[in-house]
Amino acid sequence: MERRKKKNKKHGIARTVLFAVIAVLLVICAITALLYRDKLTPSGLNQTFADSGDEEQEIESEPFTYESGSMQSFAAFGNNLAVVSSTGYQLLDAKGRTIAREVLSMDAPAVSVAENRCVVYDAQGQELRVLDVNGTAKSLKTTDRILSARINASGYLAVVTEETGYKAAVTVYDSELRRIFVWHSGSAYVIAAELAPNDEMLAALSVDSSGGKLTVFSLGKEQPIGTFVAEGELFWDLHWMDREHVCLLSEERLIFTNEKAEALAEYNYQGRYLLDYDLGSCAALLLGDYRSGGNSLLVTVASDGRERGSTEMQQEIYSLHVSGDRVLALCADKLELLTDQLTPLGSTEKILGVKKALLRKDGKCLLLGAYAAELIGLY
Repeated sequence: MERRKKKNKKHGIARTVLFAVIAVLLVICAITALLYRDKLTPSGLNQTFADSGDEEQEIESEPFTYESGSMQSFAAFGNNLAVVSSTGYQLLDAKGRTIAREVLSMDAPAVSVAENRCVVYDAQGQELRVLDVNGTAKSLKTTDRILSARINASGYLAVVTEETGYKAAVTVYDSELRRIFVWHSGSAYVIAAELAPNDEMLAALSVDSSGGKLTVFSLGKEQPIGTFVAEGELFWDLHWMDREHVCLLSEERLIFTNEKAEALAEYNYQGRYLLDYDLGSCAALLLGDYRSGGNSLLVTVASDGRERGSTEMQQEIYSLHVSGDRVLALCADKLELLTDQLTPLGSTEKILGVKKALLRKDGKCLLLGAYAAELIGLY
């Protein structure tokens, strides 16, 4: 009997260790998907390999040109463009002039933007840069490795780091980079954290051996004001849709909660594969019957879980970008601008060599290649 108890105990320990390992691997996959999801889609992979032979191209110094590097990413904030890669970052103003540039060695370059600010960081490093639309940069060093960093419109930062003795830590900094809140996660690995538009609440997305978890905090209190748990389900991303609604995204569905992490609505993909997405004032989803190839369905979903629009796409989509009440879709041979109800507003077929397309605050579109961007208007 005693021998059987010892055997069961060993099996229990083995299961616990196995669940912990699985949770770590899931977090690594989720963070990788968040940082490089544009490159992990079939079209993104095709473009990455197609661009790999152009490393020797000479860099121009004209407007809307930038340096190339591996793991290149782009983000638009205000009418500015941020370009980050393994060799550093570059910030271009509305006329395409470089107003900030810094050479940095980054193993996992990443950028997060919100209205008139952006944060650039290395997801393997311990330092980040916060930039405004004028190119003014502030630097912040952390004691542990950065896993994720997000900025809101007020310039408040939510930074997820590794933490000795814990699974992770989430630290909130105000616009002057003063630390105002810290949460140590002892039982779950944190994938990402984001501040509400009102600067008063923090939403943290995490995962442990049981599944995904949303935890919402008021910055004035140590204990969470609410949690949402989905057993056996991994959520890849989260976003404050507005001051009262948080959107959670998994491979199977969207969940919408209130500011207390109480589930209000959901949108199920009905067995379709999630091919791409962007989260803004609405959620734009590209869903397909297959992981690659074939037709796809583009849908937009509001915070009440209802579709705002739906349209069949007859060709491959390279990227999606939601900005305000507009959706920009970069297709295989054209660029389409739509309302958030997916009513067409304009299009162009002049998109050769374009890797990604972004919408600026003024409504104009940036067509982004490996070394240069083109600014166009579609309506």
